[in-house]
Parts: sequence; structure tokens; C-alpha cells
Amino acid sequence: MTVKPETVFRTPWFEIAVVDPGPETSGTKEPYYCLVRPSGVIAFILDPRGRIVLVEQYRPPLGRTTLEMPAGNVNEGETPGQAVAREVLEETGLLCERWHQVSPCRLLLHRENVIDYFYVGLGARKADGHEMGERGGSPLPGAPPFP
Repeated sequence: MTVKPETVFRTPWFEIAVVDPGPETSGTKEPYYCLVRPSGVIAFILDPRGRIVLVEQYRPPLGRTTLEMPAGNVNEGETPGQAVAREVLEETGLLCERWHQVSPCRLLLHRENVIDYFYVGLGARKADGHEMGERGGSPLPGAPPFP
């Protein structure tokens, strides 16, 4: 980016900013819009029996509920490792015995300039006394529930 993004739309979850397209190969001089949001975390979770854990999320753009890996934002003052453990606990009510960071990555290079951190969580188990804030924490459909 050749100039600082200027916010043109703001929500509690993200902003849309206009940026100079810079040396765009097409030669366009039109403004370029990008998403501005905090960095995020994505968790691939396995329970002690090797079952994959997904969460149900209603997605307004799709008009339906989807099954997804737990994910969320890295809050200010939080490390990605702290964020992934927090998000998984909030969304599934589970704690993982071990965490492995696979790779930081940029998922939408054409629309944003943030880093998302991909983790694998092993040995997922129910957290004592924790109430989930979202629907999730079940192994894939057809698998028995967590003990």
C-alpha cells in the first residue's frame, strides 16, 4: 500500500478502507477497497480418539448454518496461542492437551493485509464447569458425543 488506508465503513467486526491501488498492472486509477480486521486464528481440533471437532455457525451471506473449524480474532494484548485456546474454549467448551502452530498465513491477499495463524489442537476434552457460548464441540456427525 502506498498510502495509509482511509476507513469508509465500520462495523464491530471489521472495517472497509479505500487504498491507493499503487502500481496496478492493469493501469487502473480507481480506488481499491480492502478489509481491515484483527489477525485471526483457525483451529483443527482432534479429540483423544482422533475425531475432528467442528462448530456450527450461522452465516448470513449463505443464509444457512455451516460446519467449520473453530476460529476467531486475536484480541489486543493476546498472543495467537492464547487466542486459539480462548476461541476453542468459547466455541466448543473444550481444552486441548497440546497445541501445534502449523503456519501463519494470509488468506485473502487480494482484500486484506492481516496474518491468520493455523493451529492443530490434540487431545480435546471437556472443560470442567464451562458453558459454551456457541453451538459446537461435537465430533463430526455420526460420531458418539464427548465423554
